[in-house]
Amino acid sequence: MSHYKWDYFKDVDGLRRARTLPLTECVADMKRWGLTCYVPTVLPNLPFADKQFDLTLSAHFLFTYAERLDYDFHIRTIKELARVTREEIRIFPTVDMDGNRYSWMI
Repeated sequence: MSHYKWDYFKDVDGLRRARTLPLTECVADMKRWGLTCYVPTVLPNLPFADKQFDLTLSAHFLFTYAERLDYDFHIRTIKELARVTREEIRIFPTVDMDGNRYSWMI
């Protein structure tokens, strides 16, 4: 945790609470609505039309698992996100689990 900046969350428990709440809310929403609001898919292929979304978000996936997902997977996934996105793609974080910058990122 030495790479983490503690200016927003005061401690690990605060970080844990902030990260757990959205997960808990998502699971509750999925239980309530089932797959009527969620589309299961496997990257790098998305079952959506070109430019279908104004904003696409990839949170805690790309770059985070760089040791498990190779360079080609990252490129294909980013191209696919670009295909389905009309305006803006947000990808974060851009570091792996140890806080190291993705080695192929310029």
